[in-house]
Amino acid sequence: MLVLVLAAALTLAMAGAPAWGDEAPNRPHIHRNPNNPFPGNPNPGGGGGGGGGGGGGLGASAGPSIMTVSPDRIVQGVHYSGIVITGSGFASDDTVSMGDGVTVNSVTAQGSTQLTIDATVSDTAPTGDTPVSVSENGANGQCSGCLTVVPSRVFSLQAYPGFGGGASVAVGNVDGAQGDEVVTGAGPGGGPEVVVWKIDPSTGASSVLAQFMAYDPHFGGGVRVAVANVDHATGGEIITGAGPGGGPQVTVWRLNGAGGATPIASWMAYDPGFTGGVNVAAGNATGGSGSNGGGDIVTGAGAGGGPDVEVWDLDSNLAPQHLAGFMAYAPTFKGGVSVAVGSGTIITGAGPTGGPHVREWQLVGSQGAPQGGGFMAYAPNFTAGVHVAAGPSNDVVTGPGPGLGEVRMLTPAGGLVEAITPYGSFTGGVNVATGDIAGDGGVEVITAPQTGPVTVIGSNLA
Repeated sequence: MLVLVLAAALTLAMAGAPAWGDEAPNRPHIHRNPNNPFPGNPNPGGGGGGGGGGGGGLGASAGPSIMTVSPDRIVQGVHYSGIVITGSGFASDDTVSMGDGVTVNSVTAQGSTQLTIDATVSDTAPTGDTPVSVSENGANGQCSGCLTVVPSRVFSLQAYPGFGGGASVAVGNVDGAQGDEVVTGAGPGGGPEVVVWKIDPSTGASSVLAQFMAYDPHFGGGVRVAVANVDHATGGEIITGAGPGGGPQVTVWRLNGAGGATPIASWMAYDPGFTGGVNVAAGNATGGSGSNGGGDIVTGAGAGGGPDVEVWDLDSNLAPQHLAGFMAYAPTFKGGVSVAVGSGTIITGAGPTGGPHVREWQLVGSQGAPQGGGFMAYAPNFTAGVHVAAGPSNDVVTGPGPGLGEVRMLTPAGGLVEAITPYGSFTGGVNVATGDIAGDGGVEVITAPQTGPVTVIGSNLA
């Protein structure tokens, strides 16, 4: 179950702002092929979970009978090109219905036991259980409880009212309770303000759990954020990296229980004279090695620096230890590098002036070993950079730099799985993060605009 976190109905005060209330009626559909992300593959696959079947008669005149529907949950505003219904008695001229607000565009039979459906879920389709039926010559097979419509939007919050410089965003468990928190860092032009948000997944309501200035309050370069359990104690820590204009300072913070945070470690990830900022990520980059069992911190040089990726952890005394380092792209490239941590892997995205090149790495000793040549997340001639996050099943979630606004989930080989435009026609770039807000084992994606007023959005994706 994949859930993308995008945000709900807040109208922004500044013109052109990506406001939930303004863009929702015209929000482009999400396109998804859950079984065949690669165009041109004639066999999308089948099977999958979802409730029981029913309907149909016996003997020579037996009609269609439904066993499963996959995926068993669909999202408002999504176009699906590979919903698979399994059962028996199917034929190429069957009529399929999937409830109010779901338009079935085409039905393709693969023998008598499988149907592949192209369908579009409207933005206003009723949420909850939706009945599925397959009809043929008056015979009707029905399935109740095997398909659910879920809302596309889970929550929305305005992180820094009146500020128009965008924000960085991270997701992780910082308080030790069930479910992850959302962490935002003000973008360039703002002070280094970090805010930790608690989200009620049942209502979408947000509240501030903590907020603090990660660096000198007069510093105007903003702050990048990440979350992981890097001290190997209960709850996670917040990792901050100074934005452009400051030194490449990385600081680890622990919530103090009084609405703020206390620094527990700090160091310069690169030459102190470098002022392009530092991108940060955290998680199990080493596959479980290191003094703290995999709570690693990964840094990427900001724009103006080479594509220099460094890996760190904290020892038992909370002192930073350097584990590895490598150049993710040509050393002569000076656009910097975005970083994310998967399960024992590091994901990189080229910074501004480079193509939207995404690569995956595994650490071998103190070096990074590329896992293939990577892929272009957007058109190769797009040169505003690409922001990366780790998705489920080794997929990668990407957000473009200024010039585009489409968030994508792609397979490790670059096959498109899903694409959404969380801010409608907004093209100011999008930062992305993934986590589990509800604590139910799902994956959500949180987005924040790279420029303009800061509306953080949360969306469900099937």
